[in-house]
Amino acid sequence: MTGIASKYLHFGLDFLRFNFDPIFNSTLFESFFIGLSDNSNYLRYRWFDISFDVSFIGQGNKDILTFSYDGVPVICLEKMKDTGFLTNISYTVIFYGGFFSVDKDFSGLFLQKFVDSYKDDCRVARIDIALDIPVSMKKFFRSGYKTNFIKGSKYGINERTGTFETRYFGTKGTRKHLIRVYDKKLDSAKKGKMGMYIDYFSHEAVTRVETEIRAHSCGIFGATPEKILDKKYLMELFKSICMNDRGTMFRYLKHIKFNVKTLPYHKKLAIEDFDQIDYVRRFIGYAKGLHDAGLNPFEILAKSKEYKKHTTYDNPVDDYARNVKLKVGSVIGVNTLHY
Repeated sequence: MTGIASKYLHFGLDFLRFNFDPIFNSTLFESFFIGLSDNSNYLRYRWFDISFDVSFIGQGNKDILTFSYDGVPVICLEKMKDTGFLTNISYTVIFYGGFFSVDKDFSGLFLQKFVDSYKDDCRVARIDIALDIPVSMKKFFRSGYKTNFIKGSKYGINERTGTFETRYFGTKGTRKHLIRVYDKKLDSAKKGKMGMYIDYFSHEAVTRVETEIRAHSCGIFGATPEKILDKKYLMELFKSICMNDRGTMFRYLKHIKFNVKTLPYHKKLAIEDFDQIDYVRRFIGYAKGLHDAGLNPFEILAKSKEYKKHTTYDNPVDDYARNVKLKVGSVIGVNTLHY
């Protein structure tokens, strides 16, 4: 294949999500919520010496603050309140795509300070990495591709070219990762973001290839707050998902010079790699579903021959708790990713 440029217009982060440990207690985070409510939902705050316009939305047991910079929503701080015998509070911080586009100097400085301050208190729960290349989607896909994703989808028709505006590889609800390929110029125009990508309009076409890496895959690839600041690591991660002979390979990308290897995928996950709050919520949901259906999980386990082989306690509840503790505390093997 000749005549393919090896240049790209942009490569980097486009979305980040950090989940904080449930034991994390931040006076600063809590101070942001003081004075804000549904009746008074707008204030101006400083965070790492940067001024933000902050708006508040209350959604049941979740309070949400949106931090805007130069009129662009860039950061979201979520406070989740789990009410029971005791009220447990957990925080999530999200960096939107606008954070990485509105002002590169501001975003780089702020993110470095954020990671330096909170790297020991949070885990990476989602990473979006974007690559923008000056080529039409039609030409991009004409170069060929292969994928092990079973499911995919296509959205919108570009009236000018007759091609789909967006193609997904994988499913939106996945806990692993998915890939989006879309017309970045058209997307920017539709969302009113042309000012952030004004130089793109000097090109006839711009295609964005974007990976959305969820919590499970973040753990498998060993993503940490410090690593996501390393551009070489991001390139390795991107190549591992979009340029993998054993998974998804977009052949057009082989002509772009990254000069990095793919990351190894053989890795065992330990308990610290998991979003523990998310897992506990899921298990509670499963247990409630069984209970609502009239089933008692512990009675079913107690009657199981396989279960009785491993029973060491007379009380099935105690034995169940012991086994869960042993299994969760141990290292869990994970198969190679072929997506």
